[in-house]
Amino acid sequence: MIGSAVYNLTFNREMMDTPILGTIARRFRISLTIRRASLSEEGGVAEVLLSGPSEEIERAIADLQTFGVTTQGPLETVVGAATGAIQNPGRGT
Repeated sequence: MIGSAVYNLTFNREMMDTPILGTIARRFRISLTIRRASLSEEGGVAEVLLSGPSEEIERAIADLQTFGVTTQGPLETVVGAATGAIQNPGRGT
């Protein structure tokens, strides 16, 4: 099933110069949109919208975790991204 989901990603300081999100976008059949991000001396946090086949999103999240990225979500599952309809808002894991 094709869909979109929002995740919070937490990166440590050592990851900040590594193009992890670009790598994930190329490695899997997904697109990603950074909805918001914050960087500090300790690391960073990004809220990203991942779109594509559900299986590819799950694989991308698992791959992010192998890089050491902490993932939280899906926070929202977007159905019919063109209409902006949202299911399960605020559901976190």
